Parts: sequence; C-alpha cells; structure tokens
Amino acid sequence: MQVKRQMENHSIIKALKTKSKSLNLSSRKITHIPECFGRLTWIVVLKLNNNYLSSLPSELVCLQKLTELNLGNNVLEETPPVLKHLSCLNKLYLYGNKISHLPPEVLEGLPNLELLNLNHNRIKVIPAEIKRLCSLKSISVTDNHLQQIPSELGLLKSLTEINFTNNKLTQIPQQLYSLPQLRKLYLARNNLTELPEARQTTVIILYSIFMHISLLSVCSLFRVPLDGKM
Repeated sequence: MQVKRQMENHSIIKALKTKSKSLNLSSRKITHIPECFGRLTWIVVLKLNNNYLSSLPSELVCLQKLTELNLGNNVLEETPPVLKHLSCLNKLYLYGNKISHLPPEVLEGLPNLELLNLNHNRIKVIPAEIKRLCSLKSISVTDNHLQQIPSELGLLKSLTEINFTNNKLTQIPQQLYSLPQLRKLYLARNNLTELPEARQTTVIILYSIFMHISLLSVCSLFRVPLDGKM
C-alpha cells in the first residue's frame, strides 16, 4: 500500500512539474483523491478508473479545462456532485460502479458532454433533465435496472448511438424516431414485445431483430431516404 501511495504521489508531483495535460492514475488502488488535485488546473484528461473511489473532493471544481474523465470500475454509490461544475467535459465514464440515481442538477451542468457511459450500475430512472445534455452523441446504460426510456431523449438531436442493452424496458418511446442523426440503437436483453410505428416520412430499416417471447434480441437502427438509396 505504501508503494502504491508513493507511485500515486510521484505521478501527481510529475504532473505539477511538467504541467502534463493528461494524468493516468488507473489501477492504483486509490481510495481517495488528495486536495492538491485542485492545483492541476491545466489537466484535460484524467483517468481514475479501476480504483476504490467512493467520492470525489470538491477541489476538482478547479479543473475547468477537463474534457475527459474516467471513473469506471470504482465504488461510487452516487454521481459525484462536483461533476456539475465541470462544464467543459466531453466524455464521462462512470461504468462499473454502484450508482442508482442520476441527480438532475449534475446533468444540467454538462452542456458540452458528448459521450456518457453508465454501464454496469444500478440505475432505475433517467431523469427528464437528460435533455440538458444538448451536445450528447452517445449514451450507454447497459446492465442497469431501467424500466423506461425518457421521451426527452428525443430532444437530443446530436445523438448517433444509444445502448440500453440488458435492462427491464418494455417499450420504446416514439420520440426516438425523430432523432435525425441516430444510427445505432441497441436494445438486446430487455422485455420488449413490440416496436412503435415509424412515421410515414421516414423509412426505418431494423437489422438483426430476433423476437422470442418477450425478448428483442438486437436492434441496430438506420435512417435512409424514401427512394431506398443509402
């Protein structure tokens, strides 16, 4: 443990001296983030995945240039409140934690987020405030406990990929068909029994659909013009 702590401190000291824009502290058995992190104001990419973090310090609010944050495979039971202040974030990885709730105020503070990965958590509800992620292109919430997809997701016009594999979904909101950039929609291992009707102005081609009792096996969604040309 002492050796790991020395390696951790060495990495932080090195980042302070060199002003490196990327800091990788993954797989270091870290249980807490030191306050001196607040001095790394130039950091753009921060990797803290594969550790034992249960929270983040408020000092991280100083990392206003941070665009990528990886907190995957830790022991977080809630979405860290400090995230709502990191408005420059483009990519946020929270997979493999114990998160059961997404605070609306955190979502409201991430207008530049393009990728959100919440795989392998315990989330039951995605709040309507998801619509605040106006730059979102990819959202993945596989292996959770979702019972429904919020219709507000249909307001995120930049979305190209949605992955809700292995949840408890029973239906798909019609609003998803209004997403002009959506190319991939993964809904395998849910409780879907039917798909909503597509609008007459759009031809939806669904590839690799397998219906068995109440299971929709794979769903990749592509939009093509009415004349059939790709």
